[in-house]
Amino acid sequence: MAPLGSVEGEISKLQSVIDTWVQKLSSGKLSCQDMWIALNSTIFRTLSYPLPVLNLTRQQWESLLKPLLKFALPSLGVCHHYPRSLVFAPEGVFGIGLPHLYTCQEIACLKDMVLHTTNNTTTRALYRSSLELLHIELGSFLPLSMMPYDKWAILTTSS
Repeated sequence: MAPLGSVEGEISKLQSVIDTWVQKLSSGKLSCQDMWIALNSTIFRTLSYPLPVLNLTRQQWESLLKPLLKFALPSLGVCHHYPRSLVFAPEGVFGIGLPHLYTCQEIACLKDMVLHTTNNTTTRALYRSSLELLHIELGSFLPLSMMPYDKWAILTTSS
């Protein structure tokens, strides 16, 4: 991650990883089961590794995943135009059950915050400093859960 918080380098790296993976697998023909294993055990694991430190939007993730899904869905026996809400939905509600990396990113960030704020780590101090700076920017020390996001978010820098 860049010191100024830019994620452009990480986006291009993730795009390169996806393009390489698709290129290598497109030279052969995998069965439906093998494609499922390849998706879950290789590319989604690789893309999941940096999740706790990323802050990509849903649109950025969907743009990144578009070529991957266009290649992988037909190999799974699914039309590549299948609604994305069902691609990422659990199998119990007629979804395919692929993890949406935007959701995984948010969960990874929350898990990371809980882990570090409950343990005495250096990252705990960084989270605390960031929260204190946020309160100073807002000019209020009310709990964040009591402040309407849409009203207060424009007063702060992204953090």
